[in-house]
Amino acid sequence: MKTAHRSSSLDEGHALAHLRGRPVVDFFPHLCRLRPEIAELRFETFEPRPGIDERLSALLTNNSGMKNGIEEIRATASVPLWDAVACHCMSNGAISDEIVDTALLHEPNPTTVTTSLSAQSIIEGQVAVLSKSAVNDNSIAVCSKVRLASGGEAHIPMLDFRCPVSDSNSEAILRMLKHLGEGTGLLVASGRSYHYYGVALYDESQWLEFMAKALLLRPITDDRFIAHRIIDGQCRLRIYSPSRPVPVIIGALHNAG
Repeated sequence: MKTAHRSSSLDEGHALAHLRGRPVVDFFPHLCRLRPEIAELRFETFEPRPGIDERLSALLTNNSGMKNGIEEIRATASVPLWDAVACHCMSNGAISDEIVDTALLHEPNPTTVTTSLSAQSIIEGQVAVLSKSAVNDNSIAVCSKVRLASGGEAHIPMLDFRCPVSDSNSEAILRMLKHLGEGTGLLVASGRSYHYYGVALYDESQWLEFMAKALLLRPITDDRFIAHRIIDGQCRLRIYSPSRPVPVIIGALHNAG
């Protein structure tokens, strides 16, 4: 396995700390300065489609008995809807093909348009310009896979979480990220929960190991996000949506050495 380009210096952590309170788009110029080996980042513009909760809710509309049983599970345990559906189905000894197909659905979004931006254009503020150019209900996400000046590719570590935003949860997640081996990065409030952006550069095997370890921390981490992103071969995190809060940087991660 190749050695990861990890950052554990206080200087890099302090360089990111002053970004607290700013929108996540302000992170990318700093990333390109901290990692000059990055030649290009990729961004995707897309029209959001129904997620697992919306799809399952639609299935349960005409099944009041099952719906009531699932609501009882969720009332006694703070679990995602899919977990409650799965528990209900297993306790009743039956799970329909329709529910399985709904849970496994992973289809490329036909509306997705990928835009590649050079590191220099990002430093000059082009990500903010891209965000402002979104029309209709389109959202914009950044991709973890980056192109390097050497011609190769690497991944920026990214994660999505499920736990609600609070001071105690923020501190707990930053400690958890250190246990995952992260040295320098940013914690972002996404609205309903958190996103994480590291500044290390991982090869494919290192990225898969990072994602697998993060999966062990579910339901704090979003396991379905991890599964879908492994299928895709890269992570994506929303940086702009007309119907969602602007993701805001709320904390910086760094190690002392």
